[in-house]
Amino acid sequence: MSIVLSIFTNIYFSQWLLRMLLRTGLADHTRFYGVKPEHIVFQAEAAEMPAIRGRIDFVSRRNVFFSISAIATLAGIASLLLF
Repeated sequence: MSIVLSIFTNIYFSQWLLRMLLRTGLADHTRFYGVKPEHIVFQAEAAEMPAIRGRIDFVSRRNVFFSISAIATLAGIASLLLF
């Protein structure tokens, strides 16, 4: 019960804090995000950018990653029950 309540409050409290931050105008500065202004790419320009090597396409391989996640979860549950 405490884990579920903790997750619930963390999600909604963090959203509330982010909304408050956006309303103050402090989040308008790119230095807040650690992004340099010259690295900001608008959607129209993003189509022209070349693909970056070394990226993992999680969406097209979602079944593989879901399987890996399920196996890791089951292994964790099994180890909790056995030990």
